[in-house]
Amino acid sequence: MLQKKQKNYNNDVFILETAWRKASLACKLSIDWLEKDDWLNSEDMWIRHRKMSKESLTQTSCGITESLMSISRMMAHTLVGGLAKFKAMTGTIQLGRKLIIIYNGKMACDVLLLTEQTIKATTHLCYFVGVIRYFYSITFFCC
Repeated sequence: MLQKKQKNYNNDVFILETAWRKASLACKLSIDWLEKDDWLNSEDMWIRHRKMSKESLTQTSCGITESLMSISRMMAHTLVGGLAKFKAMTGTIQLGRKLIIIYNGKMACDVLLLTEQTIKATTHLCYFVGVIRYFYSITFFCC
């Protein structure tokens, strides 16, 4: 019984949502139609339909051309500035690369020197330990 009521309730909600969506869509369409009619029948419509003279067309064309040339100049200026920045960055990158190569070479040299010094120190330590053992053995052997 309760499940049947729930199904009926869900069905009613679905029907109401569908009706609400249809009504909302119909309202939006009618508002769009009214706005379109208002725009097409406005008092300024004669401005859109007037015939343009050759002089006004020439002025409009010149204005558009000037705007395009201004945009072109700005883009060229930006491009030249970007190229200068890129060249400056290239120098910095090359300097960084050289420093890294030098640093890596020095680091490898340092590693080799440290390894050599470690080997020498270990050799000296082993020799020193051997000498100490020898003296201890002589000392204990003699006593």
